[in-house]
Amino acid sequence: MFKARQAVSGDYRPCTLIDRSYTTNHVWQVARQFEGEDAAITFRAVRLPRPVTVKDDEPADQQISRWLRADAFFVVEDEVPIGYLALDVDADRGAAHVREVVVQPERRRRGVGRLLLGEARQWSRAQGLQILLAETQTRNFPAIRFFLTNGFTFCGYNECAYPTRDIAVYLAFST
Repeated sequence: MFKARQAVSGDYRPCTLIDRSYTTNHVWQVARQFEGEDAAITFRAVRLPRPVTVKDDEPADQQISRWLRADAFFVVEDEVPIGYLALDVDADRGAAHVREVVVQPERRRRGVGRLLLGEARQWSRAQGLQILLAETQTRNFPAIRFFLTNGFTFCGYNECAYPTRDIAVYLAFST
């Protein structure tokens, strides 16, 4: 089986070749209800009329630059990297933020992402961090499902997080 490990300098360029796109049939739709001083916010999975594919064409050099600034970067390989996860630490809050978790499309739903999360959890505990946080968009239903399936719980959202007006969803896992 595959093993996750901390990346070395030779891992970054091959990681830029991993397809970061995803296809979804669902989105998380937010519904707000206000009555006086009370507010209720709910999310529900809504099926889309047709599958939507979201592509990411960020230049390789920008990706590598971001990964080099990360506090930790892990890879899983099968001769070449097939998945990676980047973490940033917020020591004041005792948290590590999962900034990216990407697995080759043909290797998804085969335990590679779970392996990367396991490595991130171990690393976070060793750093004395209590929480692993993840952020994604409501339109990235595969990521939401991935985090929820792997023990994360919904902990908040932000309607102003992105210039694209996508809604950010925050999920947390106690290490």
